[in-house]
Amino acid sequence: PTSKLRPGSIEFKGVRTQASYTVFCWNILGVSFLLSGIVSYMLNKGHEVPPALLRATILAWETAAPNTLLVAAVVRYSIWPQILEKTGDTTNCRTWRALTWHNANVAIALTEVALL
Repeated sequence: PTSKLRPGSIEFKGVRTQASYTVFCWNILGVSFLLSGIVSYMLNKGHEVPPALLRATILAWETAAPNTLLVAAVVRYSIWPQILEKTGDTTNCRTWRALTWHNANVAIALTEVALL
């Protein structure tokens, strides 16, 4: 069956760079680290940590980690092969921003797992 969707392109510049799933994963990983830092700081200062903050911290981590690995797998095993098959031009995938988002995202998540 043919699709009723019309082909188009989205220009990712400025705030629109925050629209992709990769960036969502990067941002939620940052939120996870921020919340973990706040919990650690509060405990270090002898304050009681609210249960809602603990839940939010765990939820952010449990959302970020698997989605980060999912992004890496999809990019490596689906998107890159499709690009290589169609045009062979991976210039847009090799920019410093794209490589940082995909590779550092996984490295940071795995570092967190190693330190748990």
